[in-house]
This record gives sequence, structure tokens and C-alpha cells, in this order.
Amino acid sequence: MTIDIGTIFPKLKHELTYLVNMNSEEYICDQLVKNGFKVYKIDGGKIFNEQSFFEEAAKGLKFPDYFGHNWDAFDECICDYVFDETSGPATIIIRDADKLAKTNLQLFLDIMKVLVEWMFTYRYGINLKSGKVEFKSIQVELFLTGSRVEFKEVG
Repeated sequence: MTIDIGTIFPKLKHELTYLVNMNSEEYICDQLVKNGFKVYKIDGGKIFNEQSFFEEAAKGLKFPDYFGHNWDAFDECICDYVFDETSGPATIIIRDADKLAKTNLQLFLDIMKVLVEWMFTYRYGINLKSGKVEFKSIQVELFLTGSRVEFKEVG
């Protein structure tokens, strides 16, 4: 069952990624949890390079202690611990996404590419390499919070 984000947050239209003002973060988390979402937060304000990204991702996504702090390990753990088809819909919130983009734009783009690929894969159950439906679809949403004008107030 897919939960309509527009029903929870009438000010948001359906997007692949939602840009939301930092002041709305607590409200968003509360509403998502009330509607059955697991909510994971990554603090973009503490990310400056790949190593700090892996540290913040491990904390925010609740990866196991053996997480290898590299992209291959990230792919494995996000699949096993975040996009688990038995535990329902999931949301990843990257706090201070605007600060992360300003600090290290290339890393921000790399992170977004990986997360959007995983979201697409699990949202539609499609293996992007083969183009075949191989997974049970899981609702996955991505919220980026920040303080710039592009980030909408919600609630």
C-alpha cells in the first residue's frame, strides 16, 4: 500500500525529492511516523567529505558496527537495513542539505545519485542494470531540509 504524501502534507505535490524548510522538520517527522513510515535522518551540516558522509550515514541510517565506510558497503547496508520490504515505507531526511551542497557540491550530487537510484529501484522494484522487475516495491521518500527560499514551509 502506498501512502499519498500529498494527503499528509497538502502543500507538497508528489516529487521524487521534497525540499522542506528546516523549521518544518519536527512536524514532518511526527506526521510521517504517525502514517507508518520509518524515518532516518542524516545530518548534512556535519558532512564535508566522503568519510564524514559515511560516518553520518552510519549513524542516521542505523547501520551495524561492521559497516565498511565505503560505497559498496553503503549499497549493501542501505539495502539490508533501510529498504527492508518487511518493515513498511521509509523516509530519509537529509538535514541542512543546502549546507552540504555549498560545502561539497560534487559529494552532494554523488549522494543524491546513489539515493535516487535506490529509491527508484525499490519504489518500482526494478533492477536498473537489467531493467527487469526483480523486487517487491517499497515506498521510499526523500526529504531534504534547508533554510534557503526554495525549501518550503510545511504544516
